[in-house]
Amino acid sequence: MRNQVLAFTLCLPFLAWAGDAKKGPERWEKAIKAFETIDRRTAPPADAVLLVGSSSFAKWRSAVEDLKPLTIINRGFGGSTLPDVLHYFDRVVKVYKPKLILVYEGDNDVAKGHSPDQYLADVKVFVERVRKELPGTRVVFLTIKPSSKRWSMWEKMEQANKLVAAYAETQADVETVDIGTVLLGEDGKPRDELFVSDKLHLNAEGYKRWTGVLKPCIEKALKAGK
Repeated sequence: MRNQVLAFTLCLPFLAWAGDAKKGPERWEKAIKAFETIDRRTAPPADAVLLVGSSSFAKWRSAVEDLKPLTIINRGFGGSTLPDVLHYFDRVVKVYKPKLILVYEGDNDVAKGHSPDQYLADVKVFVERVRKELPGTRVVFLTIKPSSKRWSMWEKMEQANKLVAAYAETQADVETVDIGTVLLGEDGKPRDELFVSDKLHLNAEGYKRWTGVLKPCIEKALKAGK
């Protein structure tokens, strides 16, 4: 049964990639329903580490395998923003009662014109929702990654990262993890060989670098949450 759960979880990013033509969070309704359909077929694992966020998680199709022996549920969906995750919070976060939540957002938020301050405000709302609905659950925010595709936005993204990191330092149950530095070359710019052809999403080698950073971070956070 456990292998079946993990297999279904591994397939989820394929189902959750494309939104529909609607505007606003409703455009992800089909993706969320796809998660729910699979959950009805096979109950998701209890006390798992939840990955929730945008396409950088949705396209991480090897996450379950890469992060073994940790039990992972991947609920990345398309080009989502943090407000999209908040809209579907009960259905993509609360329902799983995870031990730990990893969030990757901000990339699309900034690309859609959200300011660093606005992103921080959404981060705070997310944390408060977790505290209210899932008391005792720790949250780890991945920094927004640098990419050649959105390099012109990097200054704002970096500012957002700094704001979230400063906030996390004041919170006992929140932290950030830098997943961007491992993607940069000696010139301080994104290494395109770690990305697929769109120069925005990671390839297998890019995710390998994320794994090297995230696995010890998750293990440390789980121990801190005990």
